[in-house]
Amino acid sequence: MTKTLSIKIASSCFVFLILLLIGFYVFQIGSLTREKGLIASYRNSIFSLSEYNKSLSIDFSRASSLNNISNHLSNNNFIKPKNINYIEVLDSSIVVRNQ
Repeated sequence: MTKTLSIKIASSCFVFLILLLIGFYVFQIGSLTREKGLIASYRNSIFSLSEYNKSLSIDFSRASSLNNISNHLSNNNFIKPKNINYIEVLDSSIVVRNQ
């Protein structure tokens, strides 16, 4: 009777241990899946921030270029035109070179 009781206790402990390990395994898989989703989300965020950084870099270079152009124009005594007149060319006109 003692031997059958010890076998029942041992088998009960073994079943409990197996169930505990299965529960721990399910918990680990859920945690791993959640972390994998977070990594994918962070990668998407990094990609979008990188794209935004590139666009900001391009905008900054354009703004810097425009500042350089305006400084160059003001330093070389260029002035802003007040009036613009256009020449209208007719279809039947021919250009002749003077010699």
